[in-house]
Amino acid sequence: MSKDLLAALNIEKSEKTSVFLFLIQSVFLGIFYGAFDVGAHALFLSVYPASMIPKAYVISGIVGIIITTLYARIQNRLPFSSLAIINLLFISAVAAFLRLAFSFTESNWLIFLIFVMMGPLNIIALLGFWGAVGRIFTLRQGKRLFGLIDSGQIFGAILSTFAIPVLIAVGFQQKNLLFLSSISILCALVVQFFISGKYNLNKKIEVAPSKQKKLGDLLKNKYILYMSLFVVLSMLAAFFIQYSFLTVTKENYPDHDNLTKFLGAFTGSLLLFTFMFKTFVYSKLMKAYGLKVSILISSILLGIFTVIAVLIGTFGGYTPAASGFIFFFLIIALTRLFSKALKDSVEVPSFKILYQSLKVEIRHNVQAYVDGTINEIAALSAGLLLAALSLFEFFKLIHFSYSLIVILLAWIFVARKLYKEYQISLQKSLAEYK
Repeated sequence: MSKDLLAALNIEKSEKTSVFLFLIQSVFLGIFYGAFDVGAHALFLSVYPASMIPKAYVISGIVGIIITTLYARIQNRLPFSSLAIINLLFISAVAAFLRLAFSFTESNWLIFLIFVMMGPLNIIALLGFWGAVGRIFTLRQGKRLFGLIDSGQIFGAILSTFAIPVLIAVGFQQKNLLFLSSISILCALVVQFFISGKYNLNKKIEVAPSKQKKLGDLLKNKYILYMSLFVVLSMLAAFFIQYSFLTVTKENYPDHDNLTKFLGAFTGSLLLFTFMFKTFVYSKLMKAYGLKVSILISSILLGIFTVIAVLIGTFGGYTPAASGFIFFFLIIALTRLFSKALKDSVEVPSFKILYQSLKVEIRHNVQAYVDGTINEIAALSAGLLLAALSLFEFFKLIHFSYSLIVILLAWIFVARKLYKEYQISLQKSLAEYK
């Protein structure tokens, strides 16, 4: 990297190798995510009605809770460098197994399983990645570099999702996207070997005997409690938006190949927007307005879009036969775009900064539990809530947008409380450091 490029990216000379390695690994993780996400959604919607989505979310949440809790427990028993390698091997093996299983059965249950495993596999992939990043970079470095490092994942996902419509057009089967996912994880594994060999990811931290805290003990800390509530409400909002988006998309694109092409192009456009926002806006947003605005902006903007969707759906209609359906579809798609883009480009890197203010002896445990177990508990809760609401015949698609407004208001309240606790936690950390 030239000096000019390093300066433009705000990278110090001593950081260039580590940043380069994590960027490369992040790109491969992005390819994995993009291919698996589009493939799983396209396969699922090709055989199941939209009403099955909440049920799949419930099962996915349960599986995710089990896997992420095991990850958090194993993290305290294995050297992290070994755990990071085993983690990637496991993900690659599962993705390959799911594809190879089509050689023995074409059952719809296999497609259901693929959809269920999509979330948990992506979560533990990111847990391993950010666990390594958090062990190498400090809080001060994180504010400069986390957004840049994470942009590699967005770039990789853009590559895979924009390639999908082209691949489908030349006869590439949807299920073969799982092979692409598996190969990309193996490439990320190769990079992990370099990282583990070059940097010490197994630093021993001298702490009190009470360091091995369970999730219940950690939640007694108000800061960690508000972190968890923030994640839960963020996930609830994301799932409600995703459910509405998938429902109207399936109605607008009944043909399976057209649906796959649209999902690939839409996801690619979404990720391109995310990449541009993360690269050119996030650092300026943090510098000009700070962390408070960064953790509030998603809920506020999504609230505005949701109110517009409610107005269009209420007065123009929200079914394919209604005159205003296409406008309702467009605003729901736009809400989905901003939901995912803001989560990946602003919320995720901002949350990594929140973790850095915690005491070093609990930081990695908290990150594993909140990003992992709490995240999957939120997914399970969202699935249960969506499934429960779907049982009522009077509860139509527009009512999910009404419910979303309530969730977003609660999210804004918790985000404000979280920022106050962050300030307190940061002051304590600085005092102890001095």
